[in-house]
Order: sequence, then structure tokens, then C-alpha cells
Amino acid sequence: MVFTEEKIHTVREFLELDIFEDGYLYELIDGEIVKRASPDTEHQSIASNLSYFFQAFVREKKLGKIFFAPYDVYLDEENLVQPDLIFVAAANAGIIQKGCIVGVPDLVVEILSPGMQKFLTTIPLLKGPGGGKFRVMERGLNGCRQRGFSRIP
Repeated sequence: MVFTEEKIHTVREFLELDIFEDGYLYELIDGEIVKRASPDTEHQSIASNLSYFFQAFVREKKLGKIFFAPYDVYLDEENLVQPDLIFVAAANAGIIQKGCIVGVPDLVVEILSPGMQKFLTTIPLLKGPGGGKFRVMERGLNGCRQRGFSRIP
């Protein structure tokens, strides 16, 4: 994870910038631009498998909608993120807009590559009001480990 600038940006400013390079993912976290390398093969394999199982379960039970990265989640004027897997319950479908989600999803799953554990302290989905759940899949030498979080009041 690399913070490219210390200047605080709004989402509008961020979207108007001409700094985006192919092969990288960009998010706006607490007004700071975060630049990350694109996911590797193992990350994509885990994401694909999770997406398949979540999608099948959610469709069968008619619970809501599943989205996966890259898909913008607009949290507020200083936070625009692209979690790996996003679930929005049918009752919360109003936050699904054309091209992005505006608000806090009901569940977010982030797959952390080795060395990204400090990223957990900057995740805006864990701050402020709202009812979302957050799950982290940490990759390691012995497979994946799940860590669950609820929003911090």
C-alpha cells in the first residue's frame, strides 16, 4: 500500500485527477489517495471462489445483491473504496446507484495480501455510524484466516 499524496482530497477532486496508472488500484481513504498494486493470481483465485459461493447463496435465498472489485463504494466526501466483495441486502437496495454504491454495504470482504495487515487501521468502513459488517481474509503460508469486525461506534 502506498499513499501517493498527503494533501486531503474530496471524492470529486479524486475522480478528476489525471494520475491513474494501469496495473494499480486507487482508493480515497480519509482524503488521502491510496495506490496499490493490482491483485496477484492467488488473490484473484480466492476472490473468485468466494464470489461464486456468496453469489449462489444470495441468489438462492433472494437476500440481495453481490458485487466485486473493481466497484466503487462511496462512503462520504473523503472515502471512496473498492472492496473485494460487497453484499447489499434487499432491504438496503436503495444504496445501489448507477455505477457505484452510495452508503455502507451490509457486508464487505477484503482479502489482504501478506504485508497489508497495517491496512486494517485505515479502513473507513470500520469507522462512524452505520450497520455494515466487515470480514478480512488474510493470506499466509498456511492458507487463509478469517477475521470479522463490526463497525466501531
